Amino acid sequence: MKKRLLFILFASALAVGTAASVAAADIDSMTFDELKEAYKELEAKYNALLKESEESSVETDSKNTDTKFEYSADGYTYKYLKNQVETIDGTDYVYVFFEYTNDSGQTAMPYYSLTTKAFQNGVEIQSYMSIDDSISEANTTFKDVQTGSTVDIAIKFELVDDSPVSIEMQPMVS
Repeated sequence: MKKRLLFILFASALAVGTAASVAAADIDSMTFDELKEAYKELEAKYNALLKESEESSVETDSKNTDTKFEYSADGYTYKYLKNQVETIDGTDYVYVFFEYTNDSGQTAMPYYSLTTKAFQNGVEIQSYMSIDDSISEANTTFKDVQTGSTVDIAIKFELVDDSPVSIEMQPMVS
């Protein structure tokens, strides 16, 4: 439900943007059939984005390591491998491991290829850069990867409690 609400807000923003471009075409001069067709196009785009959004989320916890999840956009693919909880200086972190493939046509850093967010109890939790981490895959997340290459990465998030973690991914917005 959380991702759907976020997606609905995103889709509404897209619809407003599209409606603004339709308004520029002077809605007053459009026939009923033209307006009906424009509505159908918006609805089809909305449904396609909704389906994509529903396929781009995974919930995981330290006991659930067999989740099947893969997300691709803009030539980047993240395939969920596992998660691992570590305590560092009294604070619990979850490392979410992915197989990252760069087929974008350019060298890219996994951390900045797609937006990856984690949530607990419906609230976003903090991600951390792990350049000097004991988890080697966390270090790889911040290294450039050439197009056509695949590496294992890990993204580190600070846990607020022991409730499940929900991961959401989407293309970077520039």
